[in-house]
Amino acid sequence: MNQGLDIADKLLDQHFFSIPQFSQLKTKIPASLRPAHLALAILFLIAGVLISLLGQSGLCYAGCVIYPAYKSVLAIESPDRADDTQWLTYWVVFSVVGFVETVSDLLLDWIPFYFFVKCGFFYYLMNPRLKGATCLYKILLQPIAQKHLGRSSIPAHAE
Repeated sequence: MNQGLDIADKLLDQHFFSIPQFSQLKTKIPASLRPAHLALAILFLIAGVLISLLGQSGLCYAGCVIYPAYKSVLAIESPDRADDTQWLTYWVVFSVVGFVETVSDLLLDWIPFYFFVKCGFFYYLMNPRLKGATCLYKILLQPIAQKHLGRSSIPAHAE
């Protein structure tokens, strides 16, 4: 557990407290309180507020949109086209899953812990190392797209 907190403290120092607006904040944290503990408390507070305001589905939806949107903007601004393909594929799969979910909403409501499964599934889709969206696209959506759009109109994906 301490290793995880040490890593979290190091990441906070490198990425959060290095920002000039937040560097003074570290001096105001009591020495008995680790920055990682404070960050976890704030994260749980935000999650609690979001669950209270949005419910489970809203929290899951926010996680499935906010992080990918951020990464999509970074991908647009980067010269590398592979990350563009990753996030464009994610949004295509996200849209199809959203459509299927809307159509089958009455059935999905009966599945216990559906929103936890959904969050895990979208984590798999958005994780660049796992390339879940690309996998799902190639297995399920690409054959349909090739059938209806014609093989010559679909360029090969960048790996």
